[in-house]
Amino acid sequence: MHGCIPIVPWDECMQNSIQSEFNQLFLKMENSDPKKIGSIKDAWLNDSDYRRLILSTLEDVFLTELSPMNGKVSHVSKIASTPREEPPAKLMQNGGVLKSAFHFTLKKMIGRGGAGDVWCALAPGGIPVAIKMIPLVHTIAFKERRSLETFSKIRHPHIISVMGYWEKNGTLWVEMELADCNLLEFCERETAQGKKMPLSKLLDYFEQAAEAIDFLNHQEHLAPDGEKKNLQHGDIKLTNLLMVGDCLKVADFGLGRSLALDGETQHSGSYTAIYAPPEFFDGKAHSNSDQYSLAICYARLRVGEYPFHGSMLDIMHGHCFEEPDLGDLPEMEKQVLVRALAKKPEDRWPSACQFMAELRKAVAGREISIPWSSGVGQGCSCD
Repeated sequence: MHGCIPIVPWDECMQNSIQSEFNQLFLKMENSDPKKIGSIKDAWLNDSDYRRLILSTLEDVFLTELSPMNGKVSHVSKIASTPREEPPAKLMQNGGVLKSAFHFTLKKMIGRGGAGDVWCALAPGGIPVAIKMIPLVHTIAFKERRSLETFSKIRHPHIISVMGYWEKNGTLWVEMELADCNLLEFCERETAQGKKMPLSKLLDYFEQAAEAIDFLNHQEHLAPDGEKKNLQHGDIKLTNLLMVGDCLKVADFGLGRSLALDGETQHSGSYTAIYAPPEFFDGKAHSNSDQYSLAICYARLRVGEYPFHGSMLDIMHGHCFEEPDLGDLPEMEKQVLVRALAKKPEDRWPSACQFMAELRKAVAGREISIPWSSGVGQGCSCD
């Protein structure tokens, strides 16, 4: 009963990964009702719609198991219990760098997230690129790959380009355009050198982010099912706003999703809580959700701290029920931000670009020295 369950081909690239997840899933269910286990096995083998439903569950960054107590479906997070692996075994040390079997030279790690690592690498010809590696044992790898089916085809001057992705040695590899640093690091370096950044310059960067967000949220894009849909980034935060020269680009679409025709959709339950809009905590998403997260980013840079404070529960409660703490910002600027941070998505600005246009009007002509409260990061370059 608990042996290997054969996978019926549906997506050749994902077969081995899905097989591994299901083997672990059924081991977890060994104390459950055998009849229920058998019915799930039969459905997986014979019902393509059920297989798609299971994949949808997996992409929500959760494993689904039957509760021995009542037979109902419960969700158990896997990410927190999965040990972080070092780069795949097929990498060898050579002269202070790691060389892979894919003709990339991995020079240094530049980022580590909840499930994967990002390395600065040299592609054939010595071209600097970023390589993201996610072990396929992480359920988030399924979500990342399905997002890549859509977002890897997106081209926009303010969106980081994906050059390719593949699965090898138990790892999802993603090759991306390499940035210099994220926006927080960039601004910290500017002020650390004693420079005063004009507020108009900071707004330039946020306007570029807003253009990318509106391009995703309010224009139709071809989805893998052949339909045209609006898209949502779903994880706008300062570490995903990257600087390439003097240009800002939005990165990391692992939590991206398609939006329904009315601009609303179900939310997967994965987010960065300190940037998350209230609707995320209610399992929903909206075409104005990314705007809210962008407003959190702006507030963090302008005020020097996030609008909601305390423990994670305090922060979640703040997003849903409290007014944002915007410090001593000028009243006109504060009013623009308050609307972008409205609890109801429909009460926010109609678009991220309009949000930025209103900010531009509210702060015209002022210069600032931003009150930083964190250290400068290592940046993204290979140097």
